[in-house]
Amino acid sequence: MADISHPETFPYYFDQNGFSLTTEDPVLKSEMETGPRKKRLRYTATVEKVSGQMTMTTAERNDLYDFYKNSTSFGVSEFNWMHPITHTSCEMRFVAPPSFAPKGLDWTVTLDLEILP
Repeated sequence: MADISHPETFPYYFDQNGFSLTTEDPVLKSEMETGPRKKRLRYTATVEKVSGQMTMTTAERNDLYDFYKNSTSFGVSEFNWMHPITHTSCEMRFVAPPSFAPKGLDWTVTLDLEILP
């Protein structure tokens, strides 16, 4: 596991609207001259891509930006956070910088992350 953990001030749950989690396809498929295609695993550990939005207060948004910039060195370092589906601890990293848009007195924060095997 990573040495860095997400700040406790972060929300744990993504907004349902726009949330997605996809897994890389680890299966290698080969066409045969006759009969069905052959399939085998290329690798057994896959990276899961997570994208979605969270609603945060200004303080939470500031904590996230500080965490991204300083704790993970602009997304270079992995960190521990809760898996959005299984709710177990997992190792993640930023795929892209977080983006922030005002939403009344709060902020809509868009995150693109990957869950590491």
